[in-house]
Amino acid sequence: MERIVYLDNAATTKPFDEVCKIFCDCQTNFYNPSALYDVAVSTKKKIESARTHIAELLGGENGRIVFTSGATEADNMALNIVKFREGKDLVVSVGEHPAIYEKAKQMERTGVKVLYIPLDSNGRVDINALDNIITKNTLLVSVMMVSNETGAINDIKSITKKAKQINPNILVHVDGVQAVGKIKIDLMDLGVDLFTISAHKIHGPKGIGALWVKDKINIVPTIYGGGQENGYRSGTENVAGILAFDYALTKVVKDLKENLKKVENQRNVLLNQLNLHGISYKLNSSDSPYILSLSIPGLRGEVLVHSLEKYKIYLSTGSACSSKKPDNRTMIAIGRTPEEIKGTIRISFSAYEEYDMQEVGTTIAKEILLLQKKIKGIKNE
Repeated sequence: MERIVYLDNAATTKPFDEVCKIFCDCQTNFYNPSALYDVAVSTKKKIESARTHIAELLGGENGRIVFTSGATEADNMALNIVKFREGKDLVVSVGEHPAIYEKAKQMERTGVKVLYIPLDSNGRVDINALDNIITKNTLLVSVMMVSNETGAINDIKSITKKAKQINPNILVHVDGVQAVGKIKIDLMDLGVDLFTISAHKIHGPKGIGALWVKDKINIVPTIYGGGQENGYRSGTENVAGILAFDYALTKVVKDLKENLKKVENQRNVLLNQLNLHGISYKLNSSDSPYILSLSIPGLRGEVLVHSLEKYKIYLSTGSACSSKKPDNRTMIAIGRTPEEIKGTIRISFSAYEEYDMQEVGTTIAKEILLLQKKIKGIKNE
């Protein structure tokens, strides 16, 4: 199998050809949007048009987009909005992306009270637990829409409604990185206050993301300087990234229904091949077809990842941002054993790549069987 089969799209995606063209064109039209002459003013107008359009695509006309260097910065910015004081708390789920989870841990070390929402066995936020966690003292709740580890989809509208019933003044932040372009997003309907998005997860460029902020919510500036991004994040704008981001988001939103069908088919064909070859596995979530997380007994996920490299098949064991860590708190939270965690792989699909998924599934299945046999032999020695 000579062609590269890239199945780690939850980590990053291949940029659209037009995204690369836009990015290159902006290196020629290089003008600083803060300058006063006509070509610079024209560049500024393009940025503002993209800003408005991105908010519209997300159903967020009642808010504004603040461009950042990526989702990690946007997530950190969201948690920095609230000035926590004694007796007030922050609530996050235990399954959050490290950009939220590690930031919450850092805040905890500075004296902020942080409460953690457990996950149910399906990997979703346990909504029933919110009644015992969120109180009148909770200032902000942060919950991801789609798990980057398992593909579990949280009911954000219900979570937001329940949180605001307990405390009408509470702010709700959502990391929507793995949801945008795959699920229809209507921010006004969801009722959230802050929403994080990223370009490189939807075939846009790396180095550009955004935080959507509901009207009348004040943001604490994170970078001081020339006053760009309405003073919230100073620094010369990433014009190329912004315009390419707008293009990528426009395309994936337009193709959303068609893409869902393609990805569902990819996933079903691959799972069918695993089943035909007698592969035993535990499905860690069945929510999003874009992310397939499997715990396979008698296997080491990391070994399989490297073993498949010779076929130019690329998948992962989980979040790329957590790959250096020995455990997986999301898998622990949904009740997976240490052995199941070691045997976990994550396959994440893209509708814009077409592979012979039957052949790919057969190759993966045979390699799993071979590795299980080797590992069993080593244990018996």
